[in-house]
Amino acid sequence: MILRAGVYALAASLLATSALANLELQAQAPDTVNDLVGLWKAKRRFGPDARGPLLIERKGNSYTADMLGFTIPVSVNNGELWFELPNRDGEESGGFRGKLMGGAIRAIWFASPIGILGSATPVTLSPRGPNRWLGQVAPLDDTQTFYLLVTRRPDGSLAAVLRNIERDYGGLLGVRGVVRTGNTISLVGARAQARDTVLITGSYDSAQRVITLNFPYRGGSYDFRRDDDQSDFYPRGRSPAHYVYRVPPALDDGWATASVDQAGIDRAGIERAVQQIAEMSMDSINAPQVHALLIARKGKLVLEEYFHGEHRNKLHNERSASKSVT
Repeated sequence: MILRAGVYALAASLLATSALANLELQAQAPDTVNDLVGLWKAKRRFGPDARGPLLIERKGNSYTADMLGFTIPVSVNNGELWFELPNRDGEESGGFRGKLMGGAIRAIWFASPIGILGSATPVTLSPRGPNRWLGQVAPLDDTQTFYLLVTRRPDGSLAAVLRNIERDYGGLLGVRGVVRTGNTISLVGARAQARDTVLITGSYDSAQRVITLNFPYRGGSYDFRRDDDQSDFYPRGRSPAHYVYRVPPALDDGWATASVDQAGIDRAGIERAVQQIAEMSMDSINAPQVHALLIARKGKLVLEEYFHGEHRNKLHNERSASKSVT
């Protein structure tokens, strides 16, 4: 059985290598190659259906929740209110956990059942008459963004960088190139092996100029269209302007602000650092991506700069590594 499995594995490897070699050997006219060169972008949003108004009512010591046509008993334990929506269409609907604080109910909405890994969103229910609280459940959508940067190598073949902003799927796949055969598009590469293999297949609509690729572990089919030089793929566009330091705006957010000069920080050095981030090349999957640079000195915010389309009013998924720091 071990020998047979080894033969099967070798045969599968030879077939995959042969298929890739055939793709690479097929002649591609220069115009069909150049047609793919450039930056492409695809974006899809996936979100839980459980969203909308949530009404909680109290009668005596009992609470009920009214949401999406369901009337659900709310459990109370040590002053904490919680409930879970019934499943609908075979999908997990989510759960609620909160407390009555200062007249309002402040809570967290879990996009998956309580205790299961998933996204969580703050929810505030304000008083709406005696023993009634009303609020909006607005869980974050699961957004998947892909950039495909295609360049031409000296030998005429196409190099590629596939970047997935939210989950780094491009780095996981190890995409290194693109092969076009007629209207068929193949992303090729490898993460550990030396020889490239076909990783993802799709199609190219030359009339609409759309590349369609299927990512089975990221929600299915994605349509890639041309992106421009101001794309968020780059820190601040493909050709960023010269950076000049600016004092962060004073907002009613608990942070006092000051200039770097007042904080005793070299202004020229700060400008060079921000300029280097803005000009950072994105032509490699290993290129670092700095989303924000903030500096606080002696209790005052003295630098606040964002990159890759991020900004102060946009929630950011911090991932596990940042939880230790926080």
